[in-house]
Amino acid sequence: MADELRSFEVSLGKISRERLFDGVVEAIKHTTLSAQTQGRIVEINFDINDFVEKDAILVKISDHEQSASAAQAAASISEIRAQLTLANTNFKRFETLLASNTISQSEFDDAKTALQRARANLQNAEAARDQALKQVDYTVVRAPYSGIVTARLVELGEAVSPGVPLMSGFSLEHMRVRTEVPNRFARHIDTNKGVDVVLDTQPTTRIHSSDVTVFPFANPRSNSVTVRVVLPRGNNDQVYPGMLTKVAFATEQDTRILIPRSAIFNRSELTGAYVLSGDTVALRRLSIGQAYPGENGEVMVEVLSGLLLGERVAANPVAAVRQLKARQDAAAAKPAAEQNQE
Repeated sequence: MADELRSFEVSLGKISRERLFDGVVEAIKHTTLSAQTQGRIVEINFDINDFVEKDAILVKISDHEQSASAAQAAASISEIRAQLTLANTNFKRFETLLASNTISQSEFDDAKTALQRARANLQNAEAARDQALKQVDYTVVRAPYSGIVTARLVELGEAVSPGVPLMSGFSLEHMRVRTEVPNRFARHIDTNKGVDVVLDTQPTTRIHSSDVTVFPFANPRSNSVTVRVVLPRGNNDQVYPGMLTKVAFATEQDTRILIPRSAIFNRSELTGAYVLSGDTVALRRLSIGQAYPGENGEVMVEVLSGLLLGERVAANPVAAVRQLKARQDAAAAKPAAEQNQE
């Protein structure tokens, strides 16, 4: 029986006090796309609340003027390249004539200048072509990342110009929680340990984040510090922008009586533990508090009342029940045996 009644001594354990503060979920990537060229809206492929994949075509703008400009720029390049070929041929010919003193230095310099001018004209023409092609690309507006459309700001056939908003949206993969923490608690936040985000819709659900930023200054009006908690990816089915949450911070260290949850006996409304005193085993009613993670994955529970430091508690309440019942049966059988002897 002694092996079954493994026990431990009640002692103090260190815990990190946890405080909850209200937070609001924000989208890290929230974008309003604007037109970068002019024209009329000829195609709208998505509307509010639609999910959009990255690089999907959101809006198309008419490209008649842009395509014409690109074609004109391409034609100019062909013409200037012909001029450059001629200028290069003349320069080489004048270079040979100058070596034989057939032409003057000034005539050679004019040919050289004409070649340099043709090269510069080609560079300018290529830059104009690239700009024209960009204007053509701007007529097709694509999603910069996967996300949800929150606003459609134009209608089919509407004329737009650079700077006119077209569509807004946010990414579900990149979310964070913003909260305001009183200055007296903010200085105790250990960013290396991370924090837990508690969902109001599911109080038992916690999302742990190790990406925590504590602003290095406080709001002089509220004496609070802004804290941003970046949520790990994969929680887009649980959170959304504007959602209210709680952010749990481990602030200060404290000492409390802690025992393993496996040593606690629960039956109906009774919560207790078996206390060993000499050869006796007795069930002691306990008032317990919050649970905390312990070593080796074991859960430790705070004991508010019912135990004293130095007492011994059975590690296995089931084994303690068996031991107690065996002793009770033995005690009941002893008087009967004595009576039979008489």
